Amino acid sequence: MEITKINGKSGFVKGGTTTGIYTFKDKSVLIIDPGLSSARGNRLSQMLEDSSLRARYCITTHEHLDHFEAYSSIKSHFTGCSFFCSENTKRFLQSPKFFTTYIYGANPHKKLLGNTKASIFDFEIEDTIKQGQFKLSDIKFQAYELAGHSNGDIGILSPDKVLYVGDALFDYHIMKKYDFPFIFDVEKYLKSLELIDEIDFDYCVIGHSKSIYNKDEITDIVSKNKDNVNRYVNEIYNLLEQPYTREELLSKIISDNDLKLDYKEYHYYYSTLGSMLTLLIDNDQIQYEVENGLVYYYKL
Repeated sequence: MEITKINGKSGFVKGGTTTGIYTFKDKSVLIIDPGLSSARGNRLSQMLEDSSLRARYCITTHEHLDHFEAYSSIKSHFTGCSFFCSENTKRFLQSPKFFTTYIYGANPHKKLLGNTKASIFDFEIEDTIKQGQFKLSDIKFQAYELAGHSNGDIGILSPDKVLYVGDALFDYHIMKKYDFPFIFDVEKYLKSLELIDEIDFDYCVIGHSKSIYNKDEITDIVSKNKDNVNRYVNEIYNLLEQPYTREELLSKIISDNDLKLDYKEYHYYYSTLGSMLTLLIDNDQIQYEVENGLVYYYKL
């Protein structure tokens, strides 16, 4: 494990979740998205110690476990390390079952919770980050609200013009592997893609990517993300020439697109479909009707 320099004092560490690193003059560092599991946090901590560095700040771009879980073990190595997130993310981190509850729509059972333990969430949040400029160790950073994939997504722009976007943007291989991506709010997601296009940056770090992209390359990735989302929205709209329940519609989408899934992914797909139905209803493109104990959606 090592820090790969991108530009200036901004870099990253590879992993299942790509971790951003900004190194200050005093050899302390800002960690962006430390990743999943205490083992990941231990490896990051050891890497920093071996390089005579210390973790001083940690930011998670959003509330999904694979982006912040490793912080707890980092905190045990570097007791002065402060944690920051958006206000919406904070609400989730203060309620360990919140995410799986809204995915499942009720009290989630252990098959959805997995190995998640409440102790993972037992840490102090130093402060919340809003869109705009903020300082860490007198160094200016810029935060952008990039909600959509989750309700609390933020992007962080370093002074070196390196933009860390977490899962506000999906890489090519993620779009191929998870063709029907998890999106909490499709309308906000599309607006966030527009915002990413407008930000002045030189390089971009995506949460689940082994590559670093320049501005022109990100413009293409943004376009591909828009196309992918709109393709599914249009597919749903066209399917609703005839009435479908949400479950029937999801089954059709999974079958027609040969989507691979397990129990968890089924519920993620179900949530994404719900968000796309919300968009179509809000745009007065489809309607719904309750009949014989079932809710049917159909094109207007």
